Amino acid sequence: MSEPRPKRQWMRQRRLLRRTLPHLVSVVVTLFIGWLWYGRSPQASLSTYVNLRATATRMPDRPVGTPTAVVVVPADITRQELLDVTAQTNALWSAVYVSRAQLHVADLEAAVAVNDVVRAQQVLLSLDDALAMAEGVAPQEYRDPIAQLRIEVIGIRQDFPIRPDGIDGRLQRIRQALVPLIGAPTAGR
Repeated sequence: MSEPRPKRQWMRQRRLLRRTLPHLVSVVVTLFIGWLWYGRSPQASLSTYVNLRATATRMPDRPVGTPTAVVVVPADITRQELLDVTAQTNALWSAVYVSRAQLHVADLEAAVAVNDVVRAQQVLLSLDDALAMAEGVAPQEYRDPIAQLRIEVIGIRQDFPIRPDGIDGRLQRIRQALVPLIGAPTAGR
């Protein structure tokens, strides 16, 4: 009776070896090919990269996605002229963001027309983001109307799943309120 047990043990080990041997061979072949392909000295390329990285100048940390323009400032420009150019640039960016909000309103109207609640919620978030960015760079006299529009958008976002009736009229009022904000900031400067 004792003989079948070692024989079963030996058969089990043999099956295990038969199952794992192809995997072991493929690992060894892969490692060998990788060694031939990438070379025998991976530390050399790593040390070269580290040396190049260490000698490079450190760039200042900036938020990802922030556009950085190269500005050449003449030596004879005054502080007031620089402030005026900055205000005009901010007004232009505000107009761009308000234009983006106008496009989001059109997308929102299309989503409301087909009663796509999920898409409408996504577009409402995008609309709120565009208005928030416009509010951040808008001239002082236009920040209040933009803030009121953001409050209206938040109200629509809360009311849409519960009471979708009347959303079309509210979107039309937002569209009409956005139109004068697109061209107005740059006209007075």
